[in-house]
Amino acid sequence: MHQQVNLDAFRGRATELYGSDPKGWKFACPRCHTPQSALDWDAESIDREVIEKQIGFSCIGRQIKDKGCNWTLGGLLQLHDIEIVDGDGNTHPHFRLHDPANSCLSVGGDDT
Repeated sequence: MHQQVNLDAFRGRATELYGSDPKGWKFACPRCHTPQSALDWDAESIDREVIEKQIGFSCIGRQIKDKGCNWTLGGLLQLHDIEIVDGDGNTHPHFRLHDPANSCLSVGGDDT
């Protein structure tokens, strides 16, 4: 079962951990656990449109050889732990937030 988290709670937790700039928010791939942020992708000169579509949904290894893995949440196997619920009630699979002290964090009210 996937933990469902509303978008505001997700953004709030990410801001607590990494500040208000979403480019610095770090996510962990559910397969290889590689922490990654939009800044990491940008440092590799990946196109911004690709970053916006794939960050938190596909591992950086899909774009950069020898980093992370080739995992994406758009495949047949549903390996993700959380789904973000947008304002219209639609759910979107997403990588968990990464925290160096705790490896990976859940988000939402009770952190379970």
